[in-house]
This record gives sequence, structure tokens and C-alpha cells, in this order.
Amino acid sequence: MKKAYFTGLWLSLLLIPGFTIGGPPSYTGHNVDLDPGIQVIDNADGSALVSGYFKLFNNQAPSDVLYPADFTVKVDGNPVQATIVRPPKPKAMADVVFCMDISGSMSSDIQAVKTHTQAFVNKLTSQHFDVRLGLITFGQRPQPFLRQRNNGHFYATEQDFINEVSGLNASGGTEEWFDCLVQASQYPYRYGAERITLLITDENGNPKQYNINTAMPVVKNNASKVYGISYSNLSHVVQAVNQTNGQLYNIRDPFESILDSIANSIINTYSVSLLTHVGPGQHWLHVTPIANDPGGEDKEAFKIGANPVISLSQVTQDMINQGVILGTSPLNIEASVTDPDGGTIQMVNISWADPAAIPTTNTMNTGGANLYNYTYSGVLNANDCFAFGIQAIDNEGRNTTVPANQGNTPGGQWRICADDPTPVIGAITPDTYDYQQPVSVSAEINDVPSGPASLAVTLKYRETGEAVWGNMPMSENGGLFTATIPDLVAGFKGIELEVVAQDISNNVATKAHSLTVNTVPVSIIDVTRHTDTLDTGPFAIHAIVAGLDTTSGGQVDLVYTINGGTATTLPMTQTVTGANASLSSQTNLYIERIPTVNLGEKVCYFVQASNPTANTHSQEHCFETLQPAAPLSITPTSAIMAVGDNALEFMAAGGYGTYGWNTLNGNLSTTLADKTLYTPTLAGLDKLSVQDLRGFTATVTVNVLPALP
Repeated sequence: MKKAYFTGLWLSLLLIPGFTIGGPPSYTGHNVDLDPGIQVIDNADGSALVSGYFKLFNNQAPSDVLYPADFTVKVDGNPVQATIVRPPKPKAMADVVFCMDISGSMSSDIQAVKTHTQAFVNKLTSQHFDVRLGLITFGQRPQPFLRQRNNGHFYATEQDFINEVSGLNASGGTEEWFDCLVQASQYPYRYGAERITLLITDENGNPKQYNINTAMPVVKNNASKVYGISYSNLSHVVQAVNQTNGQLYNIRDPFESILDSIANSIINTYSVSLLTHVGPGQHWLHVTPIANDPGGEDKEAFKIGANPVISLSQVTQDMINQGVILGTSPLNIEASVTDPDGGTIQMVNISWADPAAIPTTNTMNTGGANLYNYTYSGVLNANDCFAFGIQAIDNEGRNTTVPANQGNTPGGQWRICADDPTPVIGAITPDTYDYQQPVSVSAEINDVPSGPASLAVTLKYRETGEAVWGNMPMSENGGLFTATIPDLVAGFKGIELEVVAQDISNNVATKAHSLTVNTVPVSIIDVTRHTDTLDTGPFAIHAIVAGLDTTSGGQVDLVYTINGGTATTLPMTQTVTGANASLSSQTNLYIERIPTVNLGEKVCYFVQASNPTANTHSQEHCFETLQPAAPLSITPTSAIMAVGDNALEFMAAGGYGTYGWNTLNGNLSTTLADKTLYTPTLAGLDKLSVQDLRGFTATVTVNVLPALP
């Protein structure tokens, strides 16, 4: 795309009232040049964008009584479709909040605000604006770095505001202006007021509650317009201004002219823009009220495709857009200049100002093939800028000056700024860690031009979800920075990291990283095994478990059912441990009891154990509490015999089937049957017992008498 910029025409309309009873008003308008003139941008397809500003006057007083539909826009006498934007209402309100950086580098800017605020307010009030001022400061010490002055309210008078600013002193702190823009957009604005935030800073912003991406939706939703007084190479400042349709002013420009320009942008001004395909050559632009008096229309000339075209080299554009490293010298400014209508270029000048703000104009050297260059041999230190514009004049006297309120900052100058770039933080490792083991963290960091050895790097760390950060310095070796996090932080929750790198120019880079714990196996070494029993409980269950930490979400449970019913889960209690150390390498004993059950019930149980990284369960074990259909018994239930008597038969019944017999003194015909023959052998009391398959027993007493004579 080629661009040509024309000075000359801006439109101002003189509105003369002509009200009579019963008749419509009669308007007379004429065009008056209004800085900076008609701007023409030639497009590659042959079309041209024509745009500019004009003011409407009623008896020489500014007015905005007409709406866009009340104007006719023509090119070469032919009506064209154009966009006219109406200015704010007269006697409008402007609520202005200053977001002011008062860090150590801003002392001169604080003084400029003190000195020129009154003139800024006077300029607006002279055009029927009711102005209120608010103030939020950031970058001060001690904390909090960001403060809403006057308790977050607008000042009663501009003098109260000036008195507050007069008490400010530059200090030092983080530039949390993302939060400042959000808070400014939430001030108690009046309904219908222009909502304006003046961001005054020389830094690209430090995130706290907000960053640039989270702050701007809030600011835009609250309809706050941001005017930046800063540097154009601060990308976040440029983003804040562009997203709110504000304007950016260079912080090194005279402060009174910046505030005056901002005031002018607020005061009533119409804008007009149109896209035309009339082609190269001279043309005429008319912007008049529809009800214009015959003969009252004036027309102003503009040309398309005739002025010299100036194109910066890619290297020069890169220096403007990306800046240069501090200490860079010399700077070689290159541009090609052509005359599209076949004329010759007579002269190419560069107008520039060095860091000392000395305005200078020099003729650029010709390099042949329409190329021109100029070498600036000064040295740019941190935040210094080389500002310049280029003017080309052809053989017909037409001239083009670029940038005409284009470029990378307003005001008709490009700027090449030197900066100590923010450190670049690369890969941070590791991504995982071992439970309750020290964690060695590494970060690749580079800094141009000073090198990584000049950086101050801090590692911030905390368990995931915790509020308080720990921090430690990181040591450097060949651009790799390392630090070791203590094992007490290395729990199951995970670890959050922030690596913070600060260079010698106080540029700060921050990068977040998160780590997850490696899997800690959990195993159940042994579990108590109960067998069928005559006991009804309670039944103690012991479990030996390894790889568990009950302080960090670990859990051991006993799960049991009775007769296949609904499972019951009981937490087990840790009872014995070797030491209160990492349980990933130790075993621990846990205990719980199954409550008393009824006879004849079947109990099944297992133990489950888990930590935040793993879980397991034991084999299921089952047992019964025994209850036979009929009690085990012996018939007869007692006997009296004498030594030498014949054997007496005893019979077992009930219990659980297979029986086993035994006696203290006598002889038994069998020990495994439901009946046996007992023969006494020794006088006295003898016992005969039987035991069934499940262990139930029955006993009878035999009174054995001595042998009869």
C-alpha cells in the first residue's frame, strides 16, 4: 500500500441562524482549513481513503446541533457515501482518572502534572465541559504499591487534586497499572460523562490481580477510554490504548502540549471519512449542511496519486517497531522516494530530535535507485528515542511529509527507541517430583545485552492451593539457573512455581510452572485372616500397609459384609509406626474391629488403602460364626459302672456331623463314629467327650466303682 499525506484542507462550517415564524432555518456554510488538513491514503487497487476533521460554528461559537444526516458530502460535485461522526453534546461531562506511575524514574512527570493540570481543566471548562478528576498511584513504596487516592472518589475541586499531586514523591515499586486501569474504570462516573483514564508510565506493567488480557475486557465493559502518556515500544500500553480507541502520547514530549492535545480531542469535533475510486489527479471535497444557502458552498482541493511516495526500508521499519538495544550506534535511516506522476524528486529532508530533544533538519544522502539514507551517530541509552520524520519535494513543488499523524506515535514523528529488553525465561524443569524428596528446579534465562550473569533470579514456590509463597535465590551457570526446594513442600498436592528474573535496568520477567508428584505405590503387606469360629465377635482386623501418608490425603479402610448384604466401610486407625518419616519407604500397622455378629452368620471382609497417587485392596477373606441345627449331645447323659463290667454304648447326636470320641481313663471301641462302646478300667470319676466337625463338644461323667468281689 502506498500512502500520501496532504496538508491543507480541514473543514469548518460557519452556521448562521435564520429562524423565521412559519419557515425553515437557512444555513450558510463554507470550508475553512483545520489542522492537519485533508489526509489521503492511496490504496494498491487505485482507491483512496480521504478523511479529516471539521468543526461547526454558530455565529463563530462552536456548535454540534447538526447530525450526520444533516450534511452532504461530495467529491467533484457528486454526492458520495461518507461517514460523519458527531462530537459529544455541549456542556458535556468529563470524568478523568489519572493512573500515575510514581516510581523512581517518574519525578519529572509528577512535576509536570502538578504544573499543567489547571490549564488542562481550563481548556475543557472553556468549552462547556464539567470536569472531575480522580487519582490512583502505583509504583510507590512502602506497600501497597497501588493506592486509590481520596478513598477512590473524585476530588471536589481541581485544586484538591493538584494539592494531592503536589504531595507526591517518586519512590520505587512494581508497576501494577493493569489493576489501576480496572480500578479507574470502576470509579463512580456520572451518567453520560466522558470516561477517561490518563495512564502515565514508563513501564510495560506488572501483573497482580490482573494482566493485560484479563484487565482490558473489564475496562472496555465499563466504557472507559485510555489515553497513554508513555512509550510506543511498550506493547501493553499500546494494546490498552488501541482497544479503548484512545490515543498514545510520547512521555518525552512537552507535557503541556500533551494535555492540550487530549483536551482538544475531547472538545466538539466532527470527523468525516470516505473511500473514493475517482483515480489520480486533483479533486474537490465539499462538506456542507443540506439546507445550505445557494452560493454559500465552498470547496477545497485535494490530490490523489500526485505527491511523492516515501517508503521506509524494512530494516528501518524493524528498528521502529522493535526498538534497538541500548548503546546502539550508529543508526542508519533508509527510505525509497518516488514520484508517481512521473516528476523528479528535488529534495529529501529528515527532521529529527535526539535524546537531548534538539530539533535538527538534514538533507538525506542519495544512494541511487530512488534510495536515500541518513546516519545518526549518537548513542541511545535505556529509554532514549531517536524521533524523526521525512519530507520529500518534487519538481512541481508538491511535498509529502511522513508520518502525518501516522507512524508509531502521534505528532508526526516515528521513534526508534533503545531499551534494555526484558529477560527471556525459557524452559523450566522438571515437570514432576518424588514425594517428600528435595526438588531441584532449573530455568533457562537469557538477557540482552548484559547477559544472564547480571540477572537477579528468584524462585517462588508453594504447594498447590496454598496462599503463601516461599522464595529463594537461584544460582547461575552458563545461562542455567538452579535452586532446590526443600522436601517438606514436596507433598501429594503438587507444587506451583514462579521464576522471577530482574535485570540491571529493573526489567522484570516472570514465568509460572507447575509440577505434579510422581506415583507413590501403596501396598498392603498382610491382613488378619479369621476362620470359622464359635465366637460372635467383635473381630479385630490388623493390616500392615506401606506407601501411605494419612497427613496428605492417605486412607486405610476396612470393608465388610454380613451374609452378602450391603458393604460397611470403617476407617482403620494407625497404631504402630517406626518413625514419623516418609511413609513411602516404611510400613505401618492399622487396626479396626468388625462389630459383634449373630451365630450362624457369614462375614466377608477386605482392606483397601489409597494415597492421592495410587490405591489398592487386599484379598477378601470370609468366615462363619457357627450354630448347629441341634446342639451336640451324648446319650446316655451319665452312667454308673464298675471295673470289670461289660462295655456300655454311648451315642452322639446333633452338632456338625462327624464325631470324635475321647476319655480320660476307660477304653473306647472306636474314636470316630456316632457311637462308641466304653469299658471302664480305673475306679473313680471318668469323663467321656465327643467333638464334632466344627469343634463343638459334649461331655458326660461316668462314675466307675471298684470291681465287685
